[in-house]
Amino acid sequence: MDLAFRGFLRQPQSDQWPETTATVAECHALSGIWDQSENPVHLYSVRFVYWVKDQMYSGCFRSQQCYDAGSPLALRYDPRHPERTTCDPPEKLRTELLVALSVGLAALYFVFAFHR
Repeated sequence: MDLAFRGFLRQPQSDQWPETTATVAECHALSGIWDQSENPVHLYSVRFVYWVKDQMYSGCFRSQQCYDAGSPLALRYDPRHPERTTCDPPEKLRTELLVALSVGLAALYFVFAFHR
C-alpha cells in the first residue's frame, strides 16, 4: 500500500492531543457589511482563550454560527506547542472537504481536457 494512502487512513496525530475547554472571548459578524444580496451567508470571526499550565493562549476561527461571549468551547492542543489547537467546528471540516473535492474535480477536468 502506498505510504501516502496509509497516512491518509491513519488517525490524525492531533486526535491524541490533550483536551481542554476554551472560553469564547468575542464573536464578530464578518458578512453583511459588503454583501448587498437579499440572502447573505452569515460569517463570524470567533476569538477564544484557553489556559495550559498557567499560561493563557488565544486563537480564532471563522464560523457560520455565532457564539456567545463566555461560552465554553472544547478543543485539543499540541502539548509541544500549546498555541496550536484543533478548534474545528463542524462547518470547518465541511469547508475543507468541499475545497478538496473542488480541487480534485478541477484536476480531473484538466486531465481529460488536455490529454486526449
